[in-house]
Amino acid sequence: MDLVLVFSVAVHTLSMVIVLGYYGILGRIVLPGLKRTLDDRRLAEVLLVIEQRARPFLVLSIAAFAITGIYLTFADEQYEGLVAIGSSTWTTLILLKHLEVAGIVGLGVVLDRMIEGLAAWEAGPPERSVRLTGLLAEGITALGAIVILMTAAAQLSPG
Repeated sequence: MDLVLVFSVAVHTLSMVIVLGYYGILGRIVLPGLKRTLDDRRLAEVLLVIEQRARPFLVLSIAAFAITGIYLTFADEQYEGLVAIGSSTWTTLILLKHLEVAGIVGLGVVLDRMIEGLAAWEAGPPERSVRLTGLLAEGITALGAIVILMTAAAQLSPG
């Protein structure tokens, strides 16, 4: 048993759970609860505090996810190098998965900036901005679920 590989899979999975769990809970539980109990100005302030507290965990998780993902890609028997794009189902799925993960990270940065922008409104943010924040968090979660499905499909695909 390759303990480095086992550890890498565990850290990779845990990192994905942390990132997707945060956005899923933010979009489905925290934001709706805050919208029901706080005025717009206070909601923006609380969201900013939550995002600031979550940011170190998110950055650390994304870094661990990237490092272990690179290792797991190179360690996989089916990896044929960057020039082998499209040579197998596995290679195609892994490429698409990595592009989607880059998109998720980009959307996370956009969401972070949006939350900072919400807090900048003197009278409280417009309702559509708050709604868009929730939709973006849920969108990141949905894209993450697709990444998980693509990972499973790649692992089960023939070389």
